[in-house]
Amino acid sequence: MIRTNISDLKNRLSHYLRLVRAGEVVEILERKVPVARIEAVSVLDAKNSGNGWLQRMVELGVITAPKSKSSRSVIARIDHVISEGGKNIGALDALKAEREAGR
Repeated sequence: MIRTNISDLKNRLSHYLRLVRAGEVVEILERKVPVARIEAVSVLDAKNSGNGWLQRMVELGVITAPKSKSSRSVIARIDHVISEGGKNIGALDALKAEREAGR
């Protein structure tokens, strides 16, 4: 684990982010007292319901895992629910169209 103070982190943020991407954990100190930690976030894959950080938060009791998987399937279908003129469009396209219309 690498330890650094806030001012050094601010001055060399790109350097520390490269270290984190390489697998290092950076602990941030304020007047020699640890206040935060930066670590890499694992990428979600299609088969995994969450990433390592999320699973660790569930194990620590900070958050609660969903009771059923149905909420995830509903969220996955939202993108196809929005329709415009009988044609299904994505949520992002609907947002863009709404903003372009000035609403």
